Amino acid sequence: MESGNKKHGYIYLIREREFLLRNEHVYKHGKTCLSEANLALPRLNKYKKGSELLFIRQVPCHTVHIIESNITQRFKTVFEKHNDGYEYFIGDPFVMINEINNIVNSHSQMVAVENNVVSTYEEYLANSDIHKIIITVEASSGFV
Repeated sequence: MESGNKKHGYIYLIREREFLLRNEHVYKHGKTCLSEANLALPRLNKYKKGSELLFIRQVPCHTVHIIESNITQRFKTVFEKHNDGYEYFIGDPFVMINEINNIVNSHSQMVAVENNVVSTYEEYLANSDIHKIIITVEASSGFV
């Protein structure tokens, strides 16, 4: 596969503007997958200006759907479900970020890199161009 066609997956946690303005602790986890040629994360730009991106982490695109499904299942057991949709939960965002990291790390224990199996997430990062990304955005800055 040419590098221009390489896919990157992202898992993120966001508090949408309406919940921020009402000071509600409602957060949405989500996923997106896009080509290396378009790393502008257009999915995140679809949220209303003033939304708060709390966390984003790059993962292999072929794992993004199962990781998100596992996050949803875990969140159902740890957090209160919000009625806006299956990805919306009420709780502590720091605990949510920790849960997301634990799930991603558990999926990364055995991954294939260029037909070689590596044994740990750290070894995977050392042998690939995939990196962990953490972004914090001030509530007042929002998106453009």
